[in-house]
Amino acid sequence: MPELHDLLHDHAGEVRDTDVAADLRRGHRALTRRRARFAGGTLAACAAATAAVVAWPGDRPDQRPDGAPVATEGPATPSATPEQTPPAGLLESDFMYYPDLGHGFTAARDEGASIIFTRNGAPAGSLLDSPTLYMSTPNQPQKFGGTVEYEGRTFYRQVGADAIRDHMWGISTELPDGWWVTLQVTDDAGLTEREVLDFLHHVEVKKGVHEGAAKR
Repeated sequence: MPELHDLLHDHAGEVRDTDVAADLRRGHRALTRRRARFAGGTLAACAAATAAVVAWPGDRPDQRPDGAPVATEGPATPSATPEQTPPAGLLESDFMYYPDLGHGFTAARDEGASIIFTRNGAPAGSLLDSPTLYMSTPNQPQKFGGTVEYEGRTFYRQVGADAIRDHMWGISTELPDGWWVTLQVTDDAGLTEREVLDFLHHVEVKKGVHEGAAKR
């Protein structure tokens, strides 16, 4: 997604204490701005037409043609999302399950749609300082960079000119349920490409997580 990639690149040197989720939100908004302008007018027209239709008593599902109300049952109470157990060998965040990253890295900051990893319990900085895992909605594919196949899946490599910064590289892939996950890594993290591929191959997005989660 060039717009999100360019936005992260442009802002990479401005603020060291970066809110990754905020970066993602700005990228998503930039990508959809033109689409939203068109959709907004369409939705407004549809809303007006719908309002006009339901104003006629005979067309309302809660009224008979003579205007008398129709008895209906109360709305169903939505059931609570059942508790989920992390798959064997995976760690749990707000929205994802993920394997141990290794090399002494642990999750230092979990923002739901993104996780920043640091070594030995160090405080989380920005996505430019530490490995960062983030998720993207199914309608925001992270298809930029060259491709590599691993375990029957296609992964996108952001290295060199495709990376956010010269000292970083990353890999993205689409999960079976349509979500996208990306791991951005600093050169000094000590992670190999195969380790990153295997890490992402085992990442899962929790059932019931809606598209708004990645924009939180």
